[in-house]
Amino acid sequence: MTLHDILVKYFRCKKPFLKRRKISHICLMGETPEPAYTELTNAGSKAYGELTDLMYDLGALLGDKFNANFWVEELNSIMEERY
Repeated sequence: MTLHDILVKYFRCKKPFLKRRKISHICLMGETPEPAYTELTNAGSKAYGELTDLMYDLGALLGDKFNANFWVEELNSIMEERY
């Protein structure tokens, strides 16, 4: 099971990922502006947002039994590993 599979199966997103990443905006945090990229389609971004919302809701429901921040960070690291 992959993140792609989860977004398709549970969030009914047919094409969550772009074929090639694109620049979403320019980060101005340092001396040199750096591009920030997105790998998700608009529908994929919505589905990914719903997935992370679900993680936080599970954390609220289960309290200490489920560390939502940990799992959302894991999802974000999976997204970063794609590129």
